[in-house]
Parts: sequence; structure tokens; C-alpha cells
Amino acid sequence: MPNPYRTLWSTPAVLPALTAVFVSALPIGMAGLAIILTVQHWTGSLPLAGLLAGVFSAGNAVGLLAQGRILSHWNPALVIMITGLVSALGFALLIMIGYGGATPVIMIILVAICGVTVPAITTAVRAWLPLVVADDAGRTAGYALLTVLFQGAILLGPMLVSLAVAAALPAASLGLIALLLLGSVVLFRQAVRTRQAGAAPRPVTRGWWRHGLGWLLAVSAGSGLATGITTVAVPGVMTVAGVVVLAGVVASAAALGDVVGALGYGSRAWPGRPWTRLAIVAGGGATVGVIALLVAGVPWLLVLTGFAGGLLAAPQGVVLSGLLDRVVPAEALARGYSSMVCAGLLAGAVGSTLAAALLPVLGERGLLLLPPIALAGAATVALMARRSTPE
Repeated sequence: MPNPYRTLWSTPAVLPALTAVFVSALPIGMAGLAIILTVQHWTGSLPLAGLLAGVFSAGNAVGLLAQGRILSHWNPALVIMITGLVSALGFALLIMIGYGGATPVIMIILVAICGVTVPAITTAVRAWLPLVVADDAGRTAGYALLTVLFQGAILLGPMLVSLAVAAALPAASLGLIALLLLGSVVLFRQAVRTRQAGAAPRPVTRGWWRHGLGWLLAVSAGSGLATGITTVAVPGVMTVAGVVVLAGVVASAAALGDVVGALGYGSRAWPGRPWTRLAIVAGGGATVGVIALLVAGVPWLLVLTGFAGGLLAAPQGVVLSGLLDRVVPAEALARGYSSMVCAGLLAGAVGSTLAAALLPVLGERGLLLLPPIALAGAATVALMARRSTPE
């Protein structure tokens, strides 16, 4: 195993912390599909089921942002324990009232509570890692593994739901979510007992929230915008070409590229200034986007560009996370990280909406012109930030 990963694994409590990230991400990957299938089974209403899944996703986004602020001021172990217990209890109650024939309003309220209180363990571990890992390369490896574990859990989650449905027990997936939430809380509490300071204090940009973090939010938003547009454009291209099945293959190839890219980037220390590396990978992503536009007439080639896009997206996320240590005070890392993630998520939603609105104007292939523009904008922001923030 490469040295950075050996450094990481030799650090006390890192293993349970990263395991907690994986276990806590499984419910996020499961919840949308589990809610849809279970509520449809209970009520026979797909529109209600879809509404509840949307409520959960919106609640999760709001909860992530709120918990990021709370984690910066309160004991992280206490915050994670409270939110995890509330969310697990909420899912257990949802099963009870679902079989009891509760009204849609009650179900909406309960699902919203479940979403808001999903414990932000990935955010908490991201803020905790610099406290226990002193080596720059080791921290980079940790940030890379956060990406890999979260992505892997998001991909595995729907498969677990499918197994429950195959066993004719769709509600069992909600019960499994509750158990996983409780398990992740236990793992996290064990991990954060280790709090020895690992990293020396770094100079932080003055006016960090307005200037330093603002650059990171802008880059994250540009990347999220490109992702949101792509999620609409690629299925559209495949539908027109009569090979809809390839849309899922492209998504899987991108996810695989994301995992490979994160592991590869975290395996060594990279030369050069972080903002420069960020501009390079964002620019590389824009180049891949241009290639995707040019080869869209041969749909299977989008599988290759999807993999290449994921290969570059992962290092971009790792570099963004590493730069967070340099522009945000240690006590505000959780707040900064959650804000950066939310910026990407919201931009992704905007990108999907924008793509749907422009589809009649640009057509399916024409939409592929927009992601490279968004990524080129992200690269430009990174170059601008290089001049105004310390490295």
C-alpha cells in the first residue's frame, strides 16, 4: 500500500472514523428508493411516494448545512449522537405509522425530520482528520478515502433496498436504515475519543468566510452545475440514439472513475501549488466535456468520457477539501465543508433545472456544450484565487 495510506491507517481511530463515514452514507444511498418503494407499497400512490423522497432529500440538504454550523460550536460526538438517534427513531416511527395508515401530512412531517437529522458524520470526520493526522500526504489520503467510501456507499445503498424488495419486505429497508444510523453513531463516538492535535496551525486568509471560502464555493458550484446538466444531457442523448440502457453504464463508469481517481490522487504527494492543481484538473474536466460533445454521435464513446470525467472530478474534490484547511479556521472546518458540499448540491439542482429548460432550444446533444463551459469557469476561478489566497 502506498505510504500515504500506511500513514493514515497507522493513525489511532482513523479506521473506525472512516468506517463510520461508510456506514452513515449507506442510509443516504438507500433512503430515496426505500421511501418510494415502501410508501407506494403502503398507499398505492407513486406521486405521494415521490413527494416524500423529495422531502427527505431537501431535509437532508438543510440538515447538512445546519449541522455544519452546529458542529463548529458544540461537541461533535454529542451532536452526532442526538441527530443519529432522532433520525433512527424517525424511520422506526415511519414504519409504524405506515402500517397504521397515517395521513400524508404526518408522513411528510416525519420524513422531513428524518432527513434533517441524518447525522453529518462525513462532515464531522472531515473536520476531525486534521486534528489527528499531521502529515500532509496522510491528510490528502484521508480526504481521498472519504470520497471513495461515500461514493461506494451511495452505489451500494440501492442494491440493499432491491434485496429487501426481492424478499417482499420493502419496509425492511427502512428498518435497516435505522440500524445503520445507530451503528454509524457508535463508530463515530469511538473514533473521536482520539483528539490529539496532528497539524500545526496554518495561516488563514483574512476575511476567510467572504474571500477564502468564497473561492472554494464558486469552484464547487461550477463543478456541481456541470454535473447537474450532464445528468439530464446524457440520458437524453441515449434516448434519442435508442440505447437508453447506456445511460446507466455512463453513470457507473463515472462513479468508477471517481473511485479510481480519488485512490490514485491520494496515493502520493503532488508537486505544485494547490490552486494551480485545482485549475488543471478543472480545465482537464472541461476538455473531457468538449470531447464528449464531439463524440456524442457515437453513444458508447460517452462511457469512456464518463470514466475520464470521474477520474478528474475526484482529484478536484480532494484538492478542494485540502484547500479548506488553508482558508478556514480549524474551529469552522465543519461549517466550511458543509457549505462547500451544499454549494455543489444546489448548483447540481440548478444545472438539472437549467438543462430541462434549455432542452427544447439546444437539443440533447447541444446540452453537452454547457458542462465544459461551467468547468472552464471553475478553472478560471481557481486561477484567480491563486493570486489572492495563501498556499
